[in-house]
Amino acid sequence: MASRPERRLSHAMRCAVCDGQFGLVRHYQWRTQLCSKKCVTRLRARRENDRTWLSLVQIAWDAQTKAGAMNLR
Repeated sequence: MASRPERRLSHAMRCAVCDGQFGLVRHYQWRTQLCSKKCVTRLRARRENDRTWLSLVQIAWDAQTKAGAMNLR
């Protein structure tokens, strides 16, 4: 039993967001296969939320390092 290509193939035949099966049309967003425009909207919202969260972390990190530098003087 070397490998099971049918297992890898079945995983690729599912939507990346909702794990649903594909119909006649596939939608792509950032090289990600999606089953509907609803999933495209969900993926965009998720990525925007991640971007917002990461920018808040960056702001907090910058404020902390600046305050730490002030204390060293």
